[in-house]
Amino acid sequence: MTVAPDGCLALYPVDVWSSIQEGMTPEKMGIDQFLFARFARLVASSTTRVITDPQGRIRIPAALKTFANIDREVYVLSMNDHLELWNFDDYQKTQGSPTDLMPLLHTLHFMRGTRPASTPAISGSSDSRNEQM
Repeated sequence: MTVAPDGCLALYPVDVWSSIQEGMTPEKMGIDQFLFARFARLVASSTTRVITDPQGRIRIPAALKTFANIDREVYVLSMNDHLELWNFDDYQKTQGSPTDLMPLLHTLHFMRGTRPASTPAISGSSDSRNEQM
């Protein structure tokens, strides 16, 4: 578990975190040694290994809870290769209006070869089915 740039906590599987650490070099990050040393200290001091208890819960260290403004309830998001742990109100503030993201949602559907139900077929398309995910 470690701090993430958006003010949340990131929880990585050990193998993914190991791969991330291998990429943490000044050369790969394109930064000088001094800045890298400061960055490496931040990462080292704010990263901890967590183990689940018999009920599948984890203990979040006090310093990380303070960083992420987590008090009692945690909003958990499953990302591609990690989990994000958020204070719910902070998460809502970072997301803004969902309508801001609609163009990206449409792009995702077209990349997958599907169209959202509200998106008309492209003119000249021989496929008139209304595909949905």
